Amino acid sequence: MEAPAIQAEIIREVRRQREVSRKDLAEALGVARSTAGRHVDSLVETGLLLETGKDFPGGAGRPRILLRPNPQGGRFVGVDFEAGHLYGVAVDFDQQTLTQRRVNVGRQVKAPAVVTAIRKLIVTLEKDSPGYETLAIGLGVPGLVNPETGMAREYPYIPEWKDIPLAAKIASATGAPVFIENNARTNALAEHWFGEGKGINELVCLTVRTGISAGVITGGRLLTGRHDAAGEIRGWLTPDGNALETVATARTILEDGRYYVDASDDRETAWLRFEDECNAGKVKALALLDRVSAFHGAAAAQLGQLLDPELIFFSGPFARLGDLWMDRVRKSAAERYRNQYLDPPRILASQLGEFCGALGAAALALQLWSPGLRRNF
Repeated sequence: MEAPAIQAEIIREVRRQREVSRKDLAEALGVARSTAGRHVDSLVETGLLLETGKDFPGGAGRPRILLRPNPQGGRFVGVDFEAGHLYGVAVDFDQQTLTQRRVNVGRQVKAPAVVTAIRKLIVTLEKDSPGYETLAIGLGVPGLVNPETGMAREYPYIPEWKDIPLAAKIASATGAPVFIENNARTNALAEHWFGEGKGINELVCLTVRTGISAGVITGGRLLTGRHDAAGEIRGWLTPDGNALETVATARTILEDGRYYVDASDDRETAWLRFEDECNAGKVKALALLDRVSAFHGAAAAQLGQLLDPELIFFSGPFARLGDLWMDRVRKSAAERYRNQYLDPPRILASQLGEFCGALGAAALALQLWSPGLRRNF
């Protein structure tokens, strides 16, 4: 294994353990102590790792010097988007958020305008966090993607969004390495690196926004599939024979129509009206919530029985309803676990908020970046 690859593995292991000694690093990575020590010394010298103090293990022996990422080592930028909105974050080398921004690009904006908006958002995030070099950029992209080629393949809710060389377009504008992934999978990365799933190697994250999709972490790694389409459950059939995406998303709630008072309302205003009516106990709103929650619970149960995760997360605007939504989802899932070998896993609403996917995109960048990488597209 060449030096950049070994050093990238060392950095990832330091991130996982937060504070770790050279000896423990060598054991975790299965390399000689001298090899780990040599590369750690290089990473400390270049300012990517910090020696933070000494650990005095029980018994005799020399104290161990502990290591952690150096916050000043650089910046990772993450951008997540769907139909209508962009979300961006910048995090330092120690995974602490430096800045975050949300941009409303409007409905029915065509693909070229979205790409331009992404470029502008990245520039804004960099200006908002001066003093850091951008080491890599991650993009959480809706629909089908090809991470190897950096191609955004298809998404039906942004006009002209088909076969776009997105990573190359952003890399040419920024000069930084760019990594792309489906945004449901970046949401799973967000929970794994930043959320309540930190350190958990078996988890699922269901993202319910304009569409519905799942991201899966298994064995501590992101599951992508043969066609980079793992977790594309939008076409799963509900018991009444409808495709899940047509009856169980935020879009389907809004298509009910009653939450638009007049033509000037935007989707966000209408969604907030739905939330308010749910929280106020309005019968019709809760009936809608009951219906979609049953579908969400059924999907969680199917994924849980297939993958046996420790945690299942739900992210997206429904999460703002908290237990009002989650209790219904858990009940639906539990009904489908009857007479099974196992009880349902824990099912939680994401606490990362609307920037969950952007944090996951930043996590994608920080876990795939390696020292010395300058440009990949």
